[in-house]
Amino acid sequence: MVGRVMSALNVAVNSSSQVVSNFPTAYFFTISNNNPLPAMAYLVIEFPTQINFNNPTSTTCLYGSLSIFCSYDTNTRLLTLSYFSSSALAVSGLASSQVEIRNLINPPSTYPTASFRIYLYNSAN
Repeated sequence: MVGRVMSALNVAVNSSSQVVSNFPTAYFFTISNNNPLPAMAYLVIEFPTQINFNNPTSTTCLYGSLSIFCSYDTNTRLLTLSYFSSSALAVSGLASSQVEIRNLINPPSTYPTASFRIYLYNSAN
């Protein structure tokens, strides 16, 4: 697999709450992608060290109202979303879409010193 880091101009990140210091929240990633993606593509989000997961095994990932499978690796801080592994999601849907990640904990500041990184992977290369 080869990843492509998305430009900051292609992703907007917002939280459901601006209350800091360990307040539970959800994060919304609005993605603008101009490259077509084949089936079996994945979205991977690298989280800043200041943002924690309430319980990594109970993290909920949504694409609109559709719950999608996601898994979080506590060692690498990578959250992998099986974005197009289901025929229920159209490949063209990522052109402009929003992903919601629930059960996160806000950092001590609304401006983390580290950045999110967003990757798009194609399992078929």
